[in-house]
Amino acid sequence: MANLTLTNNQLKLIQNALDFYARVGMGQLSVIKEHPTFENVLSNKLRSQQPLKVGDKTERGEVVEIGKPKKKGDRPPYIKTKGVWNTNEEIRTWTDVDQVKHSIDYSRFHPIREQADKLFNKGKNLLLKSNFNHHSSYGIFSLEVDESSRVAYDILQVIRHEFWKAYPNRSEATVDSRVWLRTQDGEKIACTLDGSSTKKIEEKATKLEEMLALQVKLVTKLELEVADLKNRLAYKKPSKPEKPSKPS
Repeated sequence: MANLTLTNNQLKLIQNALDFYARVGMGQLSVIKEHPTFENVLSNKLRSQQPLKVGDKTERGEVVEIGKPKKKGDRPPYIKTKGVWNTNEEIRTWTDVDQVKHSIDYSRFHPIREQADKLFNKGKNLLLKSNFNHHSSYGIFSLEVDESSRVAYDILQVIRHEFWKAYPNRSEATVDSRVWLRTQDGEKIACTLDGSSTKKIEEKATKLEEMLALQVKLVTKLELEVADLKNRLAYKKPSKPEKPSKPS
């Protein structure tokens, strides 16, 4: 049996490549536009290249403050943006300033991709001598699809299932919770994740769970305080009984 040593990130790239290969083999040519090269180049050409300033819209919200060190020992450069995360508006500070970029002009971005989809669909039907619409293609088990696509699909199933097992909050309802191997020698496919990276995934998940639990406690406390305040506002002191008037 052949062996290949990779990091978990490199293995994830292979999983994506196998998915890409299988989908193209089914006739789903529109996945080509999802390749990072095409997505990043188009995005960068449809956003302003001017330096950011307060008030600009970015992919991480509206810029509200830009910090630049004036002398040695000052705080590293940062950008603060106001946006909505988890349905709550808040201001966040970013130190990866090179990655905070102007928003894309989506009024041009989506039409270009839609035009590409039409061309991909035309090419698919031309190459397959078919009449598929944009959202249809052969299925992975179609006799028209080359066996190599199914082999690629079996390998990616095994890989993604290992990532699923490494995630503490995994769900049995997701597609990666099962492996259905259908190709010759499929049962020989094996995969083991890098233990150190798996531990980092677990630690991150645990930290997220702790943060969520803290948020739930804070929300519960706030709800109790609001309820108490409402009760106080609704409470009316009983009026004092009137003193009987003295007989004249």
